[in-house]
Amino acid sequence: IMIPAGAGMRRLDQLALIEEGPEKARQRISFFNNETKKSPGNTVLISVVKNPEGNPVNIAEAISRQMENLKKELPESVHLNITRDSSTFIKSAVEDTLNTILLGIILTALILLLFLHDARSTLIAALSMPLSIIPTFIILKNLGITINIMSLMGLSTAVGVLVMNSVIVLENIFRHKDMGHSSKKAASTGSSEIAVAVMASTLTNVCVFLPIGTMDGMAGLFLRDFALTVVISTIFSLLIALTLTPMLAALILPDEAKKKSVLSLKIEGFFKKLEKAYALILKKILHSRKRSLLVIAATVLVFLGAMLLFAGIPFEFSPAMDSGELNIQIELSQDRDLQKTAELVKKIESRLAAFDEVKYVSTTMGRLSMLEVGTNLASLDIKLVDKHLRAKDSLVADAIGKNLADIPGAVIRTAAAGNSGGRGGAPIQFYLQAENHEDLASGARKMRALLQDIPGLTGITMSQKEGKAKIALEPDRRELAEAG
Repeated sequence: IMIPAGAGMRRLDQLALIEEGPEKARQRISFFNNETKKSPGNTVLISVVKNPEGNPVNIAEAISRQMENLKKELPESVHLNITRDSSTFIKSAVEDTLNTILLGIILTALILLLFLHDARSTLIAALSMPLSIIPTFIILKNLGITINIMSLMGLSTAVGVLVMNSVIVLENIFRHKDMGHSSKKAASTGSSEIAVAVMASTLTNVCVFLPIGTMDGMAGLFLRDFALTVVISTIFSLLIALTLTPMLAALILPDEAKKKSVLSLKIEGFFKKLEKAYALILKKILHSRKRSLLVIAATVLVFLGAMLLFAGIPFEFSPAMDSGELNIQIELSQDRDLQKTAELVKKIESRLAAFDEVKYVSTTMGRLSMLEVGTNLASLDIKLVDKHLRAKDSLVADAIGKNLADIPGAVIRTAAAGNSGGRGGAPIQFYLQAENHEDLASGARKMRALLQDIPGLTGITMSQKEGKAKIALEPDRRELAEAG
């Protein structure tokens, strides 16, 4: 390659020393397995992103099957490890919600048996729950709603409502049976008498949740599946209570009255005493204008006091969840290269090895996010062991943060992944704009100083970093030409 110079054309090797070598690394990946206490030297991170129509659970299961096949083909020195799997948290949350729904159904059936004193009537009321849930799933599928945390929460919320309508209908049917009517006559008359009342009480729930399911914005997207699931299951429970429940009562319940057990008689006696006491108190209050006004005034005061207490409760979009993952962000001074960053990462990994809660650590050196890139930066994604083997992830993050606080020469921020705005993100972010760089930097520093005075805030960072110190040389080409 010929380069023009003051004394004529020169070859590049006459002007500079040329050596063949690899490009200087700007990013690196490392992996540390705390169970085996080993960290392989060379690591490659492969990320899989699903398309909008993909199901994360199905995709994760398919990848796991393919990994088992790849392990058989790869050399023994090559190891494959899944460092981040969002489907694990999804499956765990769905399983917990399903267990809650099942437990709610069982407890509801036991309560019904305790108060209705009859296994047949308990069976009728308990059947209303699965018979309301099954058609709900059919409608949800047609609406494009999947079985997720929000839809399952809607079902668990509606479990009590699903059986309430049937219990009300059954109670009125029993009232007519006590009046001497046959099972069929009691079922027909008892259900028709309170049909309007049951419809009115049920539709009030529908009127509350239906507007939530049609809300716009982020809140609407977040609560849509929850609200619509409650609405659909509640409507089906109304249909079951007014159709299937009277039919089963007419077919299953005996015409003759069943002798009540000793336990049933004691429970009924207890509630009758409560009923008499309530009637006595109500009579004394309503028969005195002064007492009635005092009760109304006390009710208003209690309501106002509750509103004051409500105002003191902190607000947040959603509660912090234990995802079993932590994130550590490291920031060294701008003049540190990737080698110095790797040395600090090794030091942090050695300290993390002392925590039994840590399963493995996946580190990305050279960047924190798409905007924050530099050889002095590193991000450690930590996977914790199962929940029953450790404390809450936020408590583990606090303990690790205190352990790393004495490391000099670096800013280290530790947080639970469920308490941040995403991987490497933050729950609160500000974007500043200015016409020139100087005003932007000055405004960012002032805002950071103000935020640091607010109690409860930690890990305040800026995406704008100070530049590296450098010396700029501008040659005098005339002098260089004269000097040859």
